[in-house]
Amino acid sequence: MQKALGAETESRPSVGLGTDFRMESKKITGFALALDEKILHLSLFALDNGKGQGTAYSRMQRYSRRRQNRV
Repeated sequence: MQKALGAETESRPSVGLGTDFRMESKKITGFALALDEKILHLSLFALDNGKGQGTAYSRMQRYSRRRQNRV
């Protein structure tokens, strides 16, 4: 959450109600949906460390790796 506070933020009206926020820094990327000055939804993701792996604190796998587990 601390890294999100320092991220570059861009806002636009959302497709429906509220405002869509996009956040990005060297360490994280994410988005949020806000309505009436309240955050309704927030998603933050650690960025790849440049070696094809997530950072040490990230449990999220890349899509190509998750796709290999499909049945």
